[in-house]
Amino acid sequence: GFNLRPTEISGFIGNLQIQHLSEIISKRNKNFFDLALPIYEQKERYFPIKYDHIDLLSNFAVPIICKSQQIRNQLVEKCKDKIEIRPIVGGDMTRQPFFLKYMKEFHLPHNSNAKLIHDQGLYFGNNPELTSEEKKILIKVFTE
Repeated sequence: GFNLRPTEISGFIGNLQIQHLSEIISKRNKNFFDLALPIYEQKERYFPIKYDHIDLLSNFAVPIICKSQQIRNQLVEKCKDKIEIRPIVGGDMTRQPFFLKYMKEFHLPHNSNAKLIHDQGLYFGNNPELTSEEKKILIKVFTE
């Protein structure tokens, strides 16, 4: 990646957005619970993600760890051209090209959790402007 600094224009826009921060946080918190509760109930399809220890959730995305690669692949296909999804940030660092290039002689123990997240994890955005209809679509795709 690049080490980029925000420009004056980015700073100006950011300063304008600060006045909306409480509203954005509130919407993202509501969205998360509207989406996570029905999706995470799919215990046969997804590993549980604990969040009951957090008072306020303002996450930029809703993570999902599928119980198999096949389930993840089916979701990727269902989302194609409908819902933007991404791999969970970075996944298993020991499998990233930069690591493989520069750390050839570095031996790590097998990390099954990182591998699991890398192979079976994904996320979709938690946009504060999601409509009720868009949330219904997300729930349908990830629960049926």
